[in-house]
Amino acid sequence: MVDKKRVFQQGDKLDEALKWDSNLINRLIMLNPVFTGLKKLGKSEEGLEGLTLVAAAQLAEVAPDAFVSFVNCGNDSNTAPDKGETSRPQWIDGLTEETAEVVLDVRPIVKNGDDPLGRIMEALRPLNPESRVVLDAPFDPAPLKSVLGGMGFKSFAEQISAEHWRIYFRREYVMQNDVKKIDKDISGHASLGTADIDVRGLEPPQPLVTILKRLHSADVGDELTVLIHREPIYLAPELNDIGWTFEVEASAPDGKGGEEFFLRLRKEYN
Repeated sequence: MVDKKRVFQQGDKLDEALKWDSNLINRLIMLNPVFTGLKKLGKSEEGLEGLTLVAAAQLAEVAPDAFVSFVNCGNDSNTAPDKGETSRPQWIDGLTEETAEVVLDVRPIVKNGDDPLGRIMEALRPLNPESRVVLDAPFDPAPLKSVLGGMGFKSFAEQISAEHWRIYFRREYVMQNDVKKIDKDISGHASLGTADIDVRGLEPPQPLVTILKRLHSADVGDELTVLIHREPIYLAPELNDIGWTFEVEASAPDGKGGEEFFLRLRKEYN
């Protein structure tokens, strides 16, 4: 059930927002597939407790203010989304369906009663800076422009007819994520070898969601190696859902009475 008077702030917890808005997790998954793993975790050791909206914004690769606006847009709060540029910008000059990197018409999707957010994010998330987009929609999607603004996109909308808006986007920058790439042996633990990402020391649920986030990235190959500071008991079912498996190739004492693990993840199917 949604509390229409609740307005969430950056320091609020993601699990609190999920309680108030039962559809929020589905919208988050459409925003970024990394949240797929969180849908089933709930209140476990690797669950959502302690994850603030700021931390969730980092996982989604969206600026915190835009992410919070996105969360609040689903509960009829008074949070005002970014409305994009109000005067026609120069970067639109010469922008047509032929010159745009992405052209997308979501009117048929909306007409069928479906939410086009997932399709839009799938098309726009991998774009590089200076890429331009032409989006046709049945209305001016102010919340969408707000969250895309938090991902580095400028926007401008113009009305073509009563139920036809054309929205132009230009990517100015790409949000940096918190995945750490390792290109040398870890000091003190050379026996574990080198790894593509190191999630040791991250608080739950960030080790799991960081791994899932990398697996959903456009440049991931068929294998990924990971250094992690706890036995990955929650990882197997999440990987299985997206066609990946893993094995523990090595372990070593972490110097604190526990163990660190070297994992090799393999893609089994698409």
